[in-house]
Parts: sequence; C-alpha cells; structure tokens
Amino acid sequence: MDSMFEDDISILTQEALGPDEDWLDSPNTDLSGEMCSASHFALITAYDDIKNRLTGLERENSTLKRRLKMYEVKYPLIGEFGEEHIFSLYEAKENSLLKSEKASLQQQLNQFQHELQKSKEREEQLEEMIQAYEKLCVEKADLESELGEMRALVETHLSRIRSLEQQLRQRDGGAFPGLGGQDVPFIALHPNPGLSHVLERAGGWQSRGLEAELEAARQENQRAQHREEHLKAECERLQAELKHLQDTREQEQSERDMAWVKKVGDDQ
Repeated sequence: MDSMFEDDISILTQEALGPDEDWLDSPNTDLSGEMCSASHFALITAYDDIKNRLTGLERENSTLKRRLKMYEVKYPLIGEFGEEHIFSLYEAKENSLLKSEKASLQQQLNQFQHELQKSKEREEQLEEMIQAYEKLCVEKADLESELGEMRALVETHLSRIRSLEQQLRQRDGGAFPGLGGQDVPFIALHPNPGLSHVLERAGGWQSRGLEAELEAARQENQRAQHREEHLKAECERLQAELKHLQDTREQEQSERDMAWVKKVGDDQ
C-alpha cells in the first residue's frame, strides 16, 4: 500500500513533471513558479493527510475484522445466519423456558390435586369418625340410662327379698302369725282335728308360695346383676373406643398442623 501511495505521490513531484518545455501552458515567470510550488505543497500535504487517514481506517478495519472473526469463533451461529438466526435462537430458548415452566406448573398442579384428593379423603374419614363418635355418645347415654333403671330395679328386688325373708322368719317364729287375739280363744273352745289339718295345709301353701316368690325374686335379682355387669362392660368398651377416637382425631389434627406449618415454611 505504501508503494502505491508513493507512486501516486511521485506524480506530484517536480521530477515526475519533466522539464519546463513539457508544460506548454505554464508561464515562464518567477511569480507563476512560486504559486505553483505553493499549490503543489498544499496538494502534497493534503494527500499525506488523506494517506494517514486511510492508513488509520485500514488499521481499524483490520481490528474490526479480527474481532468479527473472534465473535464468529465464539458464536458460530452469528455471521452466517445473521439476525434472523439470532431471533430464531432466542425464540427457541424462550419456547424451551416456557415448556420447562409449563411442566413445572403442571407438576405443581398435579401435586395440589393429589393433596386435595387426600384432604377430601381425610375429611370423609373425619366425618365418619365424628358420626361414629356421636353414635357412641348416644349409645353411652342410653346405656347409662338403662344401667340406672337396672340399678333401681335391683334395689326394688332387694327390698322385696328382704321383705319376703322377714315374712319367712315371722312364719318360722309362729305357726299362724296372721291370726288376731279373738281367734285364739275360739280355736281353744272348739277343738277339731280336721280344722287343725286344714290350717296346717293352708300354712304350708302360704309358706311354699312365699318360698317360690322368694326364689323368683332371687333369680330376677341375679338376672338384673348379670345385666348390670354386661351394661358396665359395654360402657367400659364404649369409653375405650371413644378415647381411641379422640386420640386418633387429635393425632390427625396435629399432623395436619405440622404439614401446614411445613408448607408455609417451604413457600416462604
């Protein structure tokens, strides 16, 4: 390049112009020579300046080319396809990010749906437990009421048994405890063996009737006691089942609270 510029500059030098006779139109005066020399110097100066600028531009162009090659090596997609490919690459990247985000959101949605299903199942279980709890409470109240009635019945039978035993003791103490004071002289004044036999038979019937009634009362008392024991065992079973339901409900409530606290902590 320098040789080319030197060839161009040589055109403007005095030696390249040849002798004065080659300049047909040039005036042969001192004033004209000085003016030509000044103009020639100005042209040479301007040309040097242009040459320096061109050299700087060439150097800058070379630097830009080197940078472009570096970028092409670093980003091979740039350069051949240009801005269109950059846009398509950006669009593909955006689509990939959107797909990834969509997949993540779908996964979260599936997880939330699964948790919702589990919550519904737990809610149904809790409703069943609450219904069973209420049913047990009603059964317990009914059993307690029936137990109270059975206790009152047992007390009644015990009172009846004590009364019958007292009557038996009174019968054993006297042959005819029910007779009044006027009957005794009447029997003494009119002795009759047949009448004595009838009275003894009547006393035996009364004694056997009292004994049968006493035995029936005792059997009824035993049945009432067995029924009371059965009711007590049923009450204890219901109380144990009720306590188990309460413990299970408290444990599930505690687990739900812990899961909610953990979820809030993860979200934060």
